Amino acid sequence: MMLLARVATAFLMSTVIAGCGTTTVDAAKTESTITKAVQNQVGANVKAVTCPKDRTAQQGAKFRCRVVGSDGSRGDALVNQQDGDGKLQISAPFLHVREIENLIAKELSQERNDAVVKVRCPEIVVAAAGGAFACQSTQGTGTTAIDVVQKDAKGSITYEVAGSPIS
Repeated sequence: MMLLARVATAFLMSTVIAGCGTTTVDAAKTESTITKAVQNQVGANVKAVTCPKDRTAQQGAKFRCRVVGSDGSRGDALVNQQDGDGKLQISAPFLHVREIENLIAKELSQERNDAVVKVRCPEIVVAAAGGAFACQSTQGTGTTAIDVVQKDAKGSITYEVAGSPIS
């Protein structure tokens, strides 16, 4: 089945600590902002975000912050410093996992005569053409594996339900 899910977009923020003539990026504020943005835009449950400490604010400089989902899945948010005053552009290119779960569950429910189907996917999935990840569907007491492949980096996916139940 081919489905289309949303991908998180880039956002801007300012976060600085000034002192002794140098301006540094406030890692804690950046981590907090990324956590909230990923939770709101992607629907993921975020366990932690870790950004490099003591980064000097410098126009054009780039760095990555590690985002970890509550299930241990992970990906990097990309941070581009827009100026030397702490204005940052942050891109968290993750798939909207709750949307994917709902789309797959709806299709499986229709195929199974409106049975109640629940689908769980990893919290953090980086949008990447050809990227693959595994989800699980639950119907009653049975659990089945679902293999998902990203057709592009824009959220188009295909999935295939495994032949035999896990439990």
